[in-house]
Amino acid sequence: MKVLYRCPYKINHQWLLMITLLAIVILVIVDRPQPISYQQQMQQATELTRQGGELIIQRKRELGLAEPIEDAMPKHPLLGSWLTTPVTSVFGHLSAKEASLNPRFGALIYRWLKELDVKKGDYVAVSASGSFPALNLATYSALKTIGAKPLIILSLTASQWGANQPELMWIDMGNLLLNQNLVTFRPMAVSYGAKEDKAENLSPTGIAMLKAAIARNGNPPLIYTDSLLGNIDEKWQRFTDAQQQGQQPIKAFINIGGGKSSVGSIVDKKLLFKSGVNRTLPEGSKVEIPGLMWRFISNGVPVIHLSGINKIVAANQQDLTADTPMYVDTSSKHLSALLGLMVLLSALFGAAYVNRKRDKVVSL
Repeated sequence: MKVLYRCPYKINHQWLLMITLLAIVILVIVDRPQPISYQQQMQQATELTRQGGELIIQRKRELGLAEPIEDAMPKHPLLGSWLTTPVTSVFGHLSAKEASLNPRFGALIYRWLKELDVKKGDYVAVSASGSFPALNLATYSALKTIGAKPLIILSLTASQWGANQPELMWIDMGNLLLNQNLVTFRPMAVSYGAKEDKAENLSPTGIAMLKAAIARNGNPPLIYTDSLLGNIDEKWQRFTDAQQQGQQPIKAFINIGGGKSSVGSIVDKKLLFKSGVNRTLPEGSKVEIPGLMWRFISNGVPVIHLSGINKIVAANQQDLTADTPMYVDTSSKHLSALLGLMVLLSALFGAAYVNRKRDKVVSL
């Protein structure tokens, strides 16, 4: 029986040494962090977030709202009350509220907007409650830095630890930022928020406080229909009308918090959307309550979902305090790896070809 052997390409030791050194150089180049091209703008968004936070804290101190609580639970001046005030919607999670306080969320949101190709002058729809004032501030800062035109609808109430102090709710904080020229935009409408987006779980005192907040902040239109779905429909219509009047599309939708008018049902929130950037819905997904996030993404508008804050921190592989990976251009790293692999393979095949050709000459 005859056995056939295939003679492999041969590479001498000198060539192997050179290729090994080349591989090491390529590895060093690929592994070296490459700064993102808009790092400076991300830092501007962070700084604007920090300045806004200081301004809000100063105002809270003037009103006597920033005093530390009496028990051992930690407290940051930008956090709201741990008590169930008349404008508190639901209980909150302190760990998520504390995680949201880092001003570098302004940079992260700016980066997400850039990745979604949002440019100066583009419309960005925003739905925010008072539950995460620090994230509202970070979002406003990112939008101001990028030069977008936000279309903002607020729900006024807030969960525990949020902007749930009746004297200074988020609508007041946003107006404070506007009056101090940190931002240049105001909400185009508001709703009560809380149960069914109509504050059905609030007392008459709480409703009166919400009305007072609307009045002292320029009386933006109040969205209040006979049902949650009715509120969602009206909010959707206002966003649609705004983009038609401006004759340009909405490039992205940002939801901050877990308001039902945005996320839909609890099942919708868990199964249809992830924390952070959402470009498409899961295949074969069905919606229970067609909230704003579902409507936008179903119409091809990507959604930034600022909820599940600890998941966002973990997904970005950082605690939002280090310089990486937020300021690192991961796309260029992938390109460098691909080019490096092509160079390395070319060197290997080239060396094998040269050695084989030389061996043929010698054999002659």
